[in-house]
Amino acid sequence: MLAYDQTVRSQPVDSLPVHEKFLRINLILEEVSELARAMGVEVTYGPLVSNDKQSLDAVAALDALTDILYVVFGTYHTLGLGKCAKHAFHEVHESNMSKLGDDNRPVKNEHGKVMKGPNYFPPNLTVLVEAARRVDTTIFDDVS
Repeated sequence: MLAYDQTVRSQPVDSLPVHEKFLRINLILEEVSELARAMGVEVTYGPLVSNDKQSLDAVAALDALTDILYVVFGTYHTLGLGKCAKHAFHEVHESNMSKLGDDNRPVKNEHGKVMKGPNYFPPNLTVLVEAARRVDTTIFDDVS
């Protein structure tokens, strides 16, 4: 981020200049579009359309997925949330795993999307943002 003169903030912000918002969102959307193309899916503003004649390009998909991570982690830093990323991922993972049903099987809708099961609990990300706002916090000391 610093090598390319991108904004890095050490604490969470409540607002961003419009040009920074647009840059970060456009970078993420561009990479998601590349992933869709690699998977043979046309991105539109309506229903997705699959190009069944195109096989999946694993190399292009890997490149797009990695680029998505790259621009998402850059966005964490632009928003001042870089030190929260590892902990936030863990918290969201634990929440997602709580979606399992009582039989430890996923609860899915008719499209295959995993739905919230009876034991679901939402991630508590507020505590991470509040900790990141404090300069003297030690909650993130184990983050490399």
